Amino acid sequence: MSITLDEKHKLIDRSVDQNKNKADILKKVNLTSKQALAAMAKEKVIATPANYKSYFENQLEKCDPKEQKELQALIASEEEDESAYIATLEKEIHSAYLHIKKMAEIIAASYVKINETKKLTADVIKNPSPAQLNAYQEKLTKTVALLNKELKQTKENYRKTAEIISTFSKNTMFDKKYDVYNKQYLLKTLESIIKNAELFDYANTLLAVRIKPDIFSHIKLNRDKEMLNRTLAKLLYKRSRRSDIIAHYEDGIFMIVLKHTDVKLANITIERIKDMLESANFMIDGNEIEIALDFALRPIDKEDIKELIITETIDSLQ
Repeated sequence: MSITLDEKHKLIDRSVDQNKNKADILKKVNLTSKQALAAMAKEKVIATPANYKSYFENQLEKCDPKEQKELQALIASEEEDESAYIATLEKEIHSAYLHIKKMAEIIAASYVKINETKKLTADVIKNPSPAQLNAYQEKLTKTVALLNKELKQTKENYRKTAEIISTFSKNTMFDKKYDVYNKQYLLKTLESIIKNAELFDYANTLLAVRIKPDIFSHIKLNRDKEMLNRTLAKLLYKRSRRSDIIAHYEDGIFMIVLKHTDVKLANITIERIKDMLESANFMIDGNEIEIALDFALRPIDKEDIKELIITETIDSLQ
């Protein structure tokens, strides 16, 4: 579909305005950063990430409301909102706890009723008079009705608890086998970085790492293969920076999102991992295994699709 010359001019003007607005906001962020550092230097405060964040937020409060809103929106767009994730997690855990507590209370009440019925049965056996039998039958009928009701309540609480646990499992961030982030969190991180590439011009790189497949061809047991991958995961985590996101994608392939890192610096990261590999010990049944790794790099661009980035990076592993 063609557009008129007037429409083209409007699109160009809109793009110019957006770029100017972006440049103004980034300029304000840089100024606020310098002010935060100056305040820390004046007060002789060490510029740790936690201290810097506090001083930056203090400087932010001195901005006028409009600027403050713009800067906070820009910062929020770059940060992962883990606090919201933790709050949701706590709500799910609390909800599951309440259902489990109810189940425990119902089971305890049912246990009391069953014991009372056992005692009543023993009394009837000792004195099976018509009056005792009638009373026993009435009591047993009421107890069975109550137990059936409590059984339904227990089943419902169990069902709700199972649903919460299932949802919790789907929303987890970590791979419990390798103690790094999981595939789901990796995809979420890449999606956020691609989205923010519209606002931020710094480089981000995706690094894929795995133990060479031919090494595994000589290892029979899956537990031994997993042990080698766990050792690699620990090595990668030890080497990582606080800003790096290390995740297990699948089949022993680990992905590292290197923020604020171009391909040149990412290659330095690879060399450092190789150096650390030389001093690391990969053991199976007390025997040291010599390990070699495959690497692949892929710069992350604003035009990218998260699944495609991963596929292309994996295809380049060597």
